[in-house]
Amino acid sequence: LHTAYRRQRQMCIRDSAYAAEYSAAAVSADAGQTVTVPVMVTPDAGETEQVNGYVMTLTYDPTQAKPVLEGTDLTGGDCYATVGSSFADGILVSDVVSTSANEETLVVSWASAQPVSVTEATDLAMVEFAVDADASANIPVTVAVTQLSNDGTIAEDGTFTVASGSIDLADFIYGDTNFNGVIDAGDASLIAQNVLEYIDFTETQIVVGDVNGNGTIDMGDASLIAQHVLGYITSFPVEQAQ
Repeated sequence: LHTAYRRQRQMCIRDSAYAAEYSAAAVSADAGQTVTVPVMVTPDAGETEQVNGYVMTLTYDPTQAKPVLEGTDLTGGDCYATVGSSFADGILVSDVVSTSANEETLVVSWASAQPVSVTEATDLAMVEFAVDADASANIPVTVAVTQLSNDGTIAEDGTFTVASGSIDLADFIYGDTNFNGVIDAGDASLIAQNVLEYIDFTETQIVVGDVNGNGTIDMGDASLIAQHVLGYITSFPVEQAQ
């Protein structure tokens, strides 16, 4: 896995000579939830893609989302991915190979004694991510795929640019601090409890609850939400600025 990854990093990413498109999905999730990001191969119409093996890299911000451990692989190492049903007979290995404050790379490698013939859109592998409870913006997941030959070496012209994916956070409603889908008295109550330091807000709750747009949570936000519930105002200053 590491040898193939190092060899991949030494190569320039270039267009594939194969008649297929490799892509990762854009998926939606809420902060604090888990979500699966699939990477798939789609052959051109009427073409067949022969997949002997691949090395896939997924790069993301670990402060916003982290891959979920799916168990152990055949080597006894941690495994952070599952394969698509067409690739169940091969061997899957995965590992986190680099980490910095805001960037982490997961490598997923698969190989089989017999190539898989792909004639339609097929999942190569899926990685489940746990979205941080304080995540407040969409999370890019940058993907590259290197195809391997049947002897395990990198195939000629076998490194592909990939239509990379993302984890898109679901839209929230300003003022809905309890995330029940509506603005109600419970939201004003939560803000009051936070101001009085009875409870702590997550970063997402701070963004959602700051309806007067002054950069902090205070009783003015609770007052505006109460006025909204009573029908005295129909929108917040923050909403008007969007």
